[in-house]
Amino acid sequence: MRLELRRGVKASDERTEMSDFITRRNQSVSVIIPVYNRREMLSRAVRSALDQTHPDIEIVVVDDGSTDDIRDAIGEFDDKRIIYVRHDRNLGTPSARNTGIRNAHGEYVGFLDSDDEWFKNKVEVQLSDLAERGDRYQITYHALDVLDDVSSKIVKRSTFRNEGDILEDALRCCCIGLMQMMIRRDDIVRIGEFDERFWSHDDWDLLIRMSQHFRFGYVDEILARYHFHDDADGRISERYEKYGCDRMLLYGLHKDLYKKYRSIHARYLSDMASFVAISGNRQEAKRLLLKSISLDPFRLDPYIKIAFLLRNRPTRRES
Repeated sequence: MRLELRRGVKASDERTEMSDFITRRNQSVSVIIPVYNRREMLSRAVRSALDQTHPDIEIVVVDDGSTDDIRDAIGEFDDKRIIYVRHDRNLGTPSARNTGIRNAHGEYVGFLDSDDEWFKNKVEVQLSDLAERGDRYQITYHALDVLDDVSSKIVKRSTFRNEGDILEDALRCCCIGLMQMMIRRDDIVRIGEFDERFWSHDDWDLLIRMSQHFRFGYVDEILARYHFHDDADGRISERYEKYGCDRMLLYGLHKDLYKKYRSIHARYLSDMASFVAISGNRQEAKRLLLKSISLDPFRLDPYIKIAFLLRNRPTRRES
């Protein structure tokens, strides 16, 4: 279901010459916000998108089968720039993000989780950065900070700032969050949407795929805030089992790439073994650790993990 609410125009702040150039080119931006049962937090995220200094904004809120009244919360804004789409049942964050892309009309797309926030000049600064770089770079990303909602203190700032070809970095870890990036909608469609088989690593998978085709530019300015709070659902063991499955899926999708970088490959297998072991599959964890050692015998961590597994054997025979 799709509901468009009434439009209200917010006066823009004074803009730079480059920002005026961007506005004349009618560069529209769609902000995609997936949400599942976070009504109170959602208001902060939506307000941060509506308050952007760049004028041509639409916000696509995808309600992924929430049980609280997300539609009513969105209606309180009374702003036609908001598009509300609802899934009849909970399909997961990757599916919600894909629904947002399919309902987006902007030339560019930005992603915002329902519990986080953008700073007012994020879109303006990133579009200016892309305009200045020309065709040399296709994606721009920026710094962000992390706020602990319990202590109300900034506890971290992003440190990754590499530019250009970042494929090796992306294979090591999900070094750039979705909230930090600005990308053309057509480019996402071209490389493929989010893989809906993932529970949590869909952003990492997309980053790896984008890194094979695009060059990244960095803006050394904090333009968004990630909010840290403990609202995870389910038991810890269940979460780690999901993480382990996601790591296995990610590896299966990009195994040929990992094989090109021996040290990165070894590290990934060792890290994956940790999740697999915690989820209970100790035999598979051992196999992954031995493979990691064969690829890079000078890494210390897989030896430590194998020693830990051997020292903490279960009392009954493993299946």
